[in-house]
Amino acid sequence: MDKEVDMQWCSKTLFPGVGNSEQEKVIFADNVRFQQSKEFHEACRNEINATVYMLLENHTYKIQPIDAGCGRMMKVKIAAAIDRWLEAVDNLDKWHDKLSAKDFNDSVDWGSVE
Repeated sequence: MDKEVDMQWCSKTLFPGVGNSEQEKVIFADNVRFQQSKEFHEACRNEINATVYMLLENHTYKIQPIDAGCGRMMKVKIAAAIDRWLEAVDNLDKWHDKLSAKDFNDSVDWGSVE
């Protein structure tokens, strides 16, 4: 995702969902690049009094059962939809570059992911 979109997600979803009580919190993060950023860690500390704890790479499924069950199935379906989009002639060049959050969202017809 793009840094700007990530910060919007934090301010509109993560922070309101966690709340900003004085009680100290821990957020377990799964090593997505943005979650490793100093900006994310500082925002969590300053906005919601939370410390970010980074999980080992490829271990999320061990503490987040959805990543091993129905969530995994959904990720596979979404990845297949993105692959189909990337294989379209107009999108072949995007295989070699990073996909912006906008391109990612545009690539999936969310109503047809089966």
